[in-house]
Amino acid sequence: EFDCLKKVVIPNGICEIKDDAFKDSKNITEIYIAPSVNKIAKTAFDGIDKLTIYAEKGSYAEKFAVENKINYKNYTT
Repeated sequence: EFDCLKKVVIPNGICEIKDDAFKDSKNITEIYIAPSVNKIAKTAFDGIDKLTIYAEKGSYAEKFAVENKINYKNYTT
């Protein structure tokens, strides 16, 4: 759990966000996900209510956000 983080950047080169990676980190409101990420566990963001995922259009992260009804905004790295 990350109590004081509000924004997280997953840099290029990271391929996976694992189970419960940010679980119950309620202060996180923004996560920027590089296009290298091609797997995100379904429970990676459990317990975060006001999350917005920022990712490139057409990326795995965009698809994950849409499928899991998480706010999504496009950004280009």
